[in-house]
Amino acid sequence: MALSRFGRSASSVSILLSVGQMLLGCGFLFGEPNPPSSPGAQPKAPPSDCEAPCELHLRVKTSEATNGGGAVQVLVRETTAVDFPRESYQDLVASLSMPSDPRTRLWQAIAPGQSADHVVSYPATGELAVYFLFFRPGERWRYLLLGRDVRRLEVRLGLNGIETIHPTKRRRP
Repeated sequence: MALSRFGRSASSVSILLSVGQMLLGCGFLFGEPNPPSSPGAQPKAPPSDCEAPCELHLRVKTSEATNGGGAVQVLVRETTAVDFPRESYQDLVASLSMPSDPRTRLWQAIAPGQSADHVVSYPATGELAVYFLFFRPGERWRYLLLGRDVRRLEVRLGLNGIETIHPTKRRRP
């Protein structure tokens, strides 16, 4: 069995993504337009010591060619600047099979040619990271938000990765 560059078989990654595709087809992950798709996807109350903005407005746009015409999984998780570079693609795929991951803020499948808008609360400590899970991920499949000064993040996905990303920071007086 051939191993991917992530140390796991490509078939195990394909199986996990296929399960996501099946759930998408059954309406479990994409029933209503832009619903939260997991218990962790509900916006959490911002911490009392959080400085504005405490929320990130995330917009993800896909094309018909995104992920080879299949749905792409979007995952927003709490992390740290130290842990982020250590998190492999395989680690993230495996986290989706866990019954509950308290660091997950959002998990949703987005169909090709669609857009999705979400509001995600920043954690009291640590950072937020946005991950995109593709059948054949390219080099740009994740993005780390350092600090809490990004108010809006617009991401356009290409065939196998992030095509463009536009963070908008809050204005300081």
